[in-house]
Amino acid sequence: MQDPKELAELSDQLQALQVDGADQFRELMVAVGRCAEALKQNAVRHDELLEKHSRLQKNYEVLKAGQVDANIDLAKSAYVIVLIDAHSHKFQNHLVLDKASGGPKAVRLLRDSVKEYIRTTVPDAHNVRIVAQAFANLKLLSTDAYTENLADQQPRSLAPFTSGFSRACDFFDFVDVQDKSTVQNKIKERLKVCVNDPSCKHIFLAAAGSALYTKAVQELHKHKHMITCVKGELPDSDMLGLDVSKVVFRQVFRASPESGGITVKGKSGRICFYHQKGTCHRPNCKFEHPNVGNSTKLLEKCQEESSMAPSLPIVGRLGLVPVNTNNERLDISICAPTKEQWAVYDARTKAKKICSNLHMRHQCDRKPCEFDHASLEPDTFYCLQYIMKGIPCTKGGECRSTECFNGHVCQKKDCRSRRVQSCRMTEKMHNVDLHVSEWVKADMGGEGVNQDGVRGTDDALIDFSD
Repeated sequence: MQDPKELAELSDQLQALQVDGADQFRELMVAVGRCAEALKQNAVRHDELLEKHSRLQKNYEVLKAGQVDANIDLAKSAYVIVLIDAHSHKFQNHLVLDKASGGPKAVRLLRDSVKEYIRTTVPDAHNVRIVAQAFANLKLLSTDAYTENLADQQPRSLAPFTSGFSRACDFFDFVDVQDKSTVQNKIKERLKVCVNDPSCKHIFLAAAGSALYTKAVQELHKHKHMITCVKGELPDSDMLGLDVSKVVFRQVFRASPESGGITVKGKSGRICFYHQKGTCHRPNCKFEHPNVGNSTKLLEKCQEESSMAPSLPIVGRLGLVPVNTNNERLDISICAPTKEQWAVYDARTKAKKICSNLHMRHQCDRKPCEFDHASLEPDTFYCLQYIMKGIPCTKGGECRSTECFNGHVCQKKDCRSRRVQSCRMTEKMHNVDLHVSEWVKADMGGEGVNQDGVRGTDDALIDFSD
């Protein structure tokens, strides 16, 4: 038999093990309980995550569909805008003189000019809306018009024109403001808003004469591809020096100070050569800058005859010339003068022939010259331009000179169906593709000028009237 003492020790050890086993069992049950609770919580969390995933998936589908709609809406709302300071960029005289009917005409001409420009320059904007906002103090603008014999002495005599401008199109507005500084601030702020608007595809800035404009464009240099400055009659070397595109809308805005056919005090009495090409950047040019082509009947006739060469551009670009797919130079569209304009021209040239060299190239080497060097009336100058376009350039389609005033394609009405015998343009100039392919850098030299064509001789004074 075992020793009773030894049995007692074994009994004590057994009891101790039972106690430890009970403690460990309790700890195990606690652990099992915790695991069960964790599993339960994880199951709940899993259900919550599934619900959240389902909700996010639905939201994503809604947002995706909304983004497609937003892109469609954005495309529908895309626009180009023309911001106009009507004090620095005054509308052509004939439009102002036509009062209530002049406003809609200005809208039509501006819209056509913008369409022509963006057709090749801003391809992604050729089908967008055209918006125009003109700002001016109407009372001050009317006073200026009165001093230029364009309106009567009434305080707001230009109201018929401005209201006609706003009435002609839902997206064209002429806004009357308190003063010139308000005009400048509104255009500056509007410019900032437009460059940051995804719907805005391009901005035409027809404003000059204020440091605010120059500073605003400089601050937006990252968006300079969106901005084109429209050149007006107010010289602004700071604006012209900006690294942005530039264009001249001569059918809409006066592109030079009015002289009314009379020599301005301090002027030389000569026509500025560079103004005739649209490239005079001299703030205080000593030569005259006559405004040409102001006849309402002329513009109406031009629109009627536009089917003769519908593809020729109606707006020029500074420092560039248009060419077709064959790299042949094209001309800016010009319509035949009216009978009234020819009458002015004939009356002027009856007594003395005009020196074409002087008035078109601004130089005459004849000493003495028997031809007329006096300043020309706007209608006379326009007729002279038309005559020069009827004389072929010796270089033809290869010409790239900015100083060439001769023709590179035939634009005569009588040659629509076939070349008439009296037309001086070459056979090749009657069979040119008139669609503009691109605008190329012009040659600033004068090698392309037809010297025979611009001499003040009887050959240069052909009457193209019907």
